[in-house]
Amino acid sequence: MIDQSTLYKYLASGRLSLISLTQALVVSEQLSFHKAGDTLGIAQSAISSRIAALEETIGFPLFERQKGVRMTPRGRVFLEFVTEAVNLIGKSLDVADTAIEVRRAAVRIGLQSSFATDPADEILRRVDSALPEIRLICKEIDNSDFTRCVRRRKLDIVFVPCGAITERFAHDLLDAMPLWEEQVIVALRADDPLAAASHLSWRDLVDRKFLVRSHGIGPHLMERALPLVRQSGEPRKIEHLHVGRDTLLTEVVRRRAIALTTEATRGLTLRGLTFRPIGETPLMITFCALWSRQNINPSLRSLLKIIRELSEAYRNSKPDGTI
Repeated sequence: MIDQSTLYKYLASGRLSLISLTQALVVSEQLSFHKAGDTLGIAQSAISSRIAALEETIGFPLFERQKGVRMTPRGRVFLEFVTEAVNLIGKSLDVADTAIEVRRAAVRIGLQSSFATDPADEILRRVDSALPEIRLICKEIDNSDFTRCVRRRKLDIVFVPCGAITERFAHDLLDAMPLWEEQVIVALRADDPLAAASHLSWRDLVDRKFLVRSHGIGPHLMERALPLVRQSGEPRKIEHLHVGRDTLLTEVVRRRAIALTTEATRGLTLRGLTFRPIGETPLMITFCALWSRQNINPSLRSLLKIIRELSEAYRNSKPDGTI
């Protein structure tokens, strides 16, 4: 994945320009450089040259040019993302007509999963009850985003697996606090032969197709589980999907696949889906709160106070006093 600094350089230098991306989109719609030129009022040769330069920058062809124009498989995926980006630019132009609610007391929270049934939900409910004047603004985030967003104050605090925090903070301004842990379980069809067992081993999963969310907590769960699965062999197939958690579980049922998730997901009900624990020793995921010590948002301080109280209560509820 291209890093943010390189992306900015590409955009600022014109190597990755809105002009070339727009022209590529029109070519993909018309499947003709000539028709695209007529639509945009630009010479066909100019469009062809600019798209060739774009393909050189991104490192793969967008179109096949023999016997007409067709999108390549990678070009189709690339331009789907570009279409979303252009649509967002269009929405940004309407901001003057948008009613914007301005409230000072707000905390922007980053999540890596849908926490409708998790301990994180208890935290948010407790804050809503104790501090009704504070507005909680939640946003789902990718693995690559959360430390940068916290440092730049785009988010006040994030809830993520502690193992996903790969950077060291010893001389940094970020702080992290373990909150709760959850067991990794497998989601599968209720009529899957494996569902007849009350408990599964990692060996049972080797010959199955894994579906993994390409963002959120999905990659971290798969990274933790892969070494355990590979002790019994190489997984038959691992497919990454750019979907939410609920859609992922729907796909598990539809495609007779499996997916790794956490214990809190048992609170969801979906026809034809069931869950089973895995491994003789449970694989546990510890979740943390991450924030910047330089963040002076007073609402964040109020939220952190409640988080610390809940974290302490959770530790005291464990038999050995650990997370």
